Amino acid sequence: MDKKPPKRTEPNDLELCECWAYGLGWSEDKFWNSSIEYFFKSIIGFELISEVKEKQEWERIRLLGFWVLSPYSKGLTVKKVIEYPWDEKVKTKKQFFKGLETAFDKLENG
Repeated sequence: MDKKPPKRTEPNDLELCECWAYGLGWSEDKFWNSSIEYFFKSIIGFELISEVKEKQEWERIRLLGFWVLSPYSKGLTVKKVIEYPWDEKVKTKKQFFKGLETAFDKLENG
């Protein structure tokens, strides 16, 4: 008689949270003794770090492209080689400090 392996089911929410924690390198004790807020902030931090690393990789590609093309192109800048969604227009000092003020107000007032 051939025994069939048990059918794999999708993990529930708690099991997914455990998987995330173990993927972050947490021990079982750390997972079970942490607060929900700490857990989710850790995940957000991990995602932010991953996003920064990915952007750095793309910036490296753009710089390499600039180095290859610059001897053959006049007026070429690094940002003209490839435009990325995270490229922003340069803000004036007034706009920059207004944005900081708004961010601090949000932090203070929740």
